[in-house]
Amino acid sequence: MSGTSSVHPAACLVFVAHLPERLRHVRVFDDAVDFGNYVDEDATLRDVAAASDAWTLPAIDLLTRMVRLHRNDAMPSKVSLIVTGPFLRNARRHIPLYRALQTLAHEGGELVELIASPWDHSILGILPGGYLGRQWRRGADEIAAMMGVRPTTGANTEFLYDNPTATHANAAGLHRVLLGYADAQLAGRTANRAYASTLKGVTLLARHVGLSDDLGIRLGDASWSCHPVSPVTFADWVAGSLETTGGNACPLYLHLSDLSKGHTSGLADLLEKLPRLLAERGVATTLPREVPATSDMLSVPQATCTLAPTFDLAPLLGNAMQSNVLNLLRALIEVESGSELGDAATTLASVDHLMRTHYRLDGKAKSDATDRAEMARRPTPYASPYDAYLDHVNAMKHALRRAERR
Repeated sequence: MSGTSSVHPAACLVFVAHLPERLRHVRVFDDAVDFGNYVDEDATLRDVAAASDAWTLPAIDLLTRMVRLHRNDAMPSKVSLIVTGPFLRNARRHIPLYRALQTLAHEGGELVELIASPWDHSILGILPGGYLGRQWRRGADEIAAMMGVRPTTGANTEFLYDNPTATHANAAGLHRVLLGYADAQLAGRTANRAYASTLKGVTLLARHVGLSDDLGIRLGDASWSCHPVSPVTFADWVAGSLETTGGNACPLYLHLSDLSKGHTSGLADLLEKLPRLLAERGVATTLPREVPATSDMLSVPQATCTLAPTFDLAPLLGNAMQSNVLNLLRALIEVESGSELGDAATTLASVDHLMRTHYRLDGKAKSDATDRAEMARRPTPYASPYDAYLDHVNAMKHALRRAERR
């Protein structure tokens, strides 16, 4: 997929499309059972069908409509979708979702960019070896097989990034990587442009944290001092940010689930009006692959992501249950052909299961707006984090014992 960058300053609208999978309830005396995989297919399909009604289909239809309405404008609407491995697998389970994705990709053509994510949606890329590159390549290959176009842009799980990540992206055939947080590393430089990574041939585009969170988190918060924000006001903010910084692209990264029917923020209405309002201010919309690269280097020596107000890995590695899970995942990788998880165990590596042992540890909903938003995006069927941990760890121990016997 090729594209030409706009001569106008632009907004880069990127949406994360992700749906978690449910785990089977594995018992300690199920050792002899070959489950085929560890996904509870019936429960997962019910979740996917419910999500399709609540947000996946309406959200994808909205993006398709935005592209259709403005495709012949002087500044056509352009949107990008980060398609995670679990989301693609769930699309295969639910034909209406699969068709909606294909419609967006095919009708959008050069106005839509599909962005690759690791097939397992895990954090195992922090471990040594080529695991992340292989899983990232598989994610890109699966998009190519399903949608007919292979991505050249990638986003790691939860936008996790550090300098070695560029090497894995390059191994997967990806030339641009999206970061969830790099404000500290930018050290006063603007997020409104692409930067060179520490590896030649891979460029970086960091999320504009402030404006992205204005849309995804604060827009519906009645206690926010700027509430309510109209589409006109937000278009002014984007245009003002580009003018003040001299940047050429404002990266706005959101979750597709924020376009839910039950979302009271008015985000869907704002987004539908935003391209025309931006165009009136001389601001186009663009795709990550089209943002001109610069020679200015961005180095991220310590891993960052979009999780938690501190943008670190604490929500994934912050308690004893999560540490135990990660140790079991390491052991499973070592047994499973040295460096790769088999398809049956791939879902066990997903961060979704780790996150379920992070939120509600005190039995109460967090009060921070960021945590509330993340919890809304990660519905859990479990009564407690400990219940989630038991299902996860029992399935992994079952997979490990079977792998060792093989």
